[in-house]
Amino acid sequence: MNKTLSISKRISIMALALVILLTIFPNINARAEVEMGCGGLEFAEWGDIIIYDAESGGNVIGKIYQYESFTVITRDVTYIYVDYSTSKGAKQGYIHIDPEEWGGRSDAVAKVKTTSNVYYGRNGYGAKYQKAGAVYAGEYVAVIAVSDNWAYVEYNTTGGRKRGYVPFYNLQVSLIHPDEYKSIYNDYDESYRPFHETYFFGDKTVYSGPTDLYAPVGSISDEFVFEYGDPVCIGPYKAQYIEYYVDGTDHELKSGFVLL
Repeated sequence: MNKTLSISKRISIMALALVILLTIFPNINARAEVEMGCGGLEFAEWGDIIIYDAESGGNVIGKIYQYESFTVITRDVTYIYVDYSTSKGAKQGYIHIDPEEWGGRSDAVAKVKTTSNVYYGRNGYGAKYQKAGAVYAGEYVAVIAVSDNWAYVEYNTTGGRKRGYVPFYNLQVSLIHPDEYKSIYNDYDESYRPFHETYFFGDKTVYSGPTDLYAPVGSISDEFVFEYGDPVCIGPYKAQYIEYYVDGTDHELKSGFVLL
């Protein structure tokens, strides 16, 4: 009897030890954190994209619809790991296509180091830009451009993808090549603004990105605005980046895109 109890006791102790070990060291084969690689901003220009929960396939967990944007976190020979927007917040998953189809990148992917406000422009250059939102520590953003310690990024919200400006030092950027970045749209101080003034006729919705799939950020109606850069074309969409003064404020500015 004592021998039987001894064996049972040993088994119980071993089982308890195993539970403790698994608690302290969770499944070491599971990918705890995906390393950022050559990534950045992409669009689903060729059709809807199915998202899976595993590198090798697995279950379907979502879809990115045609002309929606998403962030490439990393890529391998047979898959691309992406971050995309849903009505319940950001999600990550795998696209099973040939990564070569997406070409090279001149932008980057970053992880937010410190929760940061997002603004409609680079504050501190003679202009007052309103707050556009926030990005939170640990989330991914696509870095589109960098200038004077400000990064122009695209990020996820429950209302759709948005763009804005955050302090560059708040980002952990992978594979950064500053000389390859496109210029931030308004890379000038306040004194250059009058040279970009133009008049828009009629009512226009202003979107955070260059399609109406992005979150709307405001509107303009028969007023002067400031245009920067060339029109952006995504599939059937053609949009112009603008800045404009917000009515009822002390010359506070917003920025975004109007469809042409």
